Amino acid sequence: FRFQQSPFQSRHRGLMVWGYETRTDWFFDATAQFNGQKRLPNAAYWNERSMSQAYAIWNAQVRKTWKGLDVYLGMENIGNQMAPSAIRSLVNTNFVDPTFAWGPTNGRMLYAGLRYTLP
Repeated sequence: FRFQQSPFQSRHRGLMVWGYETRTDWFFDATAQFNGQKRLPNAAYWNERSMSQAYAIWNAQVRKTWKGLDVYLGMENIGNQMAPSAIRSLVNTNFVDPTFAWGPTNGRMLYAGLRYTLP
């Protein structure tokens, strides 16, 4: 009798959040999320590994405030971590196995914006 790890559940996870504010209204925020290996349930069917990769996701944002106006610039998934080949059967469109979507399916994203608060 052998115990198996639950599918898609990491044994090791971590989250770190940093924030800093200057006296001149500059804000710096960063987030790091670590996800350990996960068991993949249908790996034998596809002749794949039975465990996913461990990965970390980094996000950061810089913001400046002037009298009700915020200007910000940020990036998500800085390391561009992605689960490869999340869809297995591109030929047969009636069968899609989401088993291998064990991590992010979107890559790095850069964003910028303005926010104005009415007085």
